[in-house]
Formats: sequence, C-alpha cells, structure tokens
Amino acid sequence: MTKYPEVEVSLIATFHSEGNIAHKTLQNIQQLVAPLKKEGIAYEVILHADNPDAATWEYLSSYNDKEHFRVFRNSFGNPSDSRNFCAQQSKGRFLVFIDGDDLYSPQWVIDGYHLLRKSSAPIVY
Repeated sequence: MTKYPEVEVSLIATFHSEGNIAHKTLQNIQQLVAPLKKEGIAYEVILHADNPDAATWEYLSSYNDKEHFRVFRNSFGNPSDSRNFCAQQSKGRFLVFIDGDDLYSPQWVIDGYHLLRKSSAPIVY
C-alpha cells in the first residue's frame, strides 16, 4: 500500500447508526485536527459509513465536499473490514482510528503524533 508523504495523519472514523450523535463526533474531530492544522501537519479525515441508517448517512454525506474530508459508504457489516478498507484508502503516514460514537481529548491525536515521531514504536494507543 503506497502512502503519500504530503499527508502525515489520516484520521479515520467509522459510523453505522449514530444518527444525531454523529454531530458531536464531527465536532470532536474538528477539535482533534485543530492542533495538527495549527502546527502545519498535513492531515485528512476519512468518514466511513458501514450500513448506515438514513440519518447518519445524510449527515456524513454533507462532509463530502469539505476540505481534508473524504466520505465512503459500504455494507461490510464488520468493523475489521471497514477499518481495513479505510486504511487502503488512506494517504497518511500515520493512521488514527476512532468510532462514530466516541469522543476524545482534543490533544489525543497531536500527542500521539509527537510520541510516534520521537519513538521507534509502530503503534500508540
């Protein structure tokens, strides 16, 4: 799988039937990428809807034309297949996986990024 050096971080979020909760997750994603943007670190956000309900898909598809965002829809029905698909689509050197119904500390991604840059560890969790 070829990665493109201009994208350092691919933030990958998988969704199913989150409906209105997807709104809070997307707000959180904006908080997660803000420190990357501030430090000039190239990033992309991949939103993946796996067997989504209508409300979730309607909300996610509105992000398809936003800068740094790509939106995909499939019917895998399996979290590993969904994440593997997104990993194949990603352009980043580092991959960050989150679920569509979870919220994270705004510093979580940037702290993990800096930790990986300083370390020889292949993964941070």
